[in-house]
Amino acid sequence: MTRFIINDWNDESAWTDYGGQARTFLDVRLKAACPSLRPTLRKQLSRAILKRESMSFDLEDPKYIDGIKWFLESVGANVTIAL
Repeated sequence: MTRFIINDWNDESAWTDYGGQARTFLDVRLKAACPSLRPTLRKQLSRAILKRESMSFDLEDPKYIDGIKWFLESVGANVTIAL
């Protein structure tokens, strides 16, 4: 598993807000990266991320590391990845 750690947020480094569709985009990515995560927990995680909370979470499938990292950085997250 790969642990993502969102240290803080920087609005100046964000380059998109996905036109109000950010949670939908994030849910799709998390569903692919964490297939065993229940839908209610996945939605809670998406909401917490988009509320700009600092947190950590695990990805089950390492092939999604770059996509999730890119998404988080695009909305302003300062991310650390622990392999």
